[in-house]
Amino acid sequence: ARKDDVLYLVVDLVVLLFLLVLIVIAYHIIYRLIKSKLPDYTAESSLLRNILKFIAFLLMAASTLDLIFGVDATGIIAALGVSSVMVSIGLQDTVANIAAGIMLVMHHIFGIGDTIEIAGYRGVVQDLTWRETTILDFNGDIQSIPNKIFNSTTVNVLNESNKIRHIFEIEVRFDADLD
Repeated sequence: ARKDDVLYLVVDLVVLLFLLVLIVIAYHIIYRLIKSKLPDYTAESSLLRNILKFIAFLLMAASTLDLIFGVDATGIIAALGVSSVMVSIGLQDTVANIAAGIMLVMHHIFGIGDTIEIAGYRGVVQDLTWRETTILDFNGDIQSIPNKIFNSTTVNVLNESNKIRHIFEIEVRFDADLD
């Protein structure tokens, strides 16, 4: 009986490894397909890549639970659905940021490389994720702006003439006549 248990465990591990490899291969194929349809690096590809990673993780976790531990993952996924409502109430800001991030990508308000001004920040968009938009301001600092701010604040997408910023240092003697 002990040999059979070990044999079943080895077979389950081989099947699990095979499934995990298939999931990773499917992830890469789907991501390359999406990447071929989108420009080099856009907010859409960043967001879609994160969604694909999440789905691949869920598939791997469900496969592991089912094959190794014999746990039916459908019951766990249903329980997660109910508990996710309760968690989302506690994570309203995070959910608001994710929803706003999805809307920003869907409506193409701005993209990677665009210069924007919002809520006192002005800079070039570096990345757009589920939770935040990262910009590089004109002082060289990276600013992370929560996406939910974009729902309640005016966003200015600046054209080429508004991107230029000049800083001049002018020395004036204390006793100089400024009139």
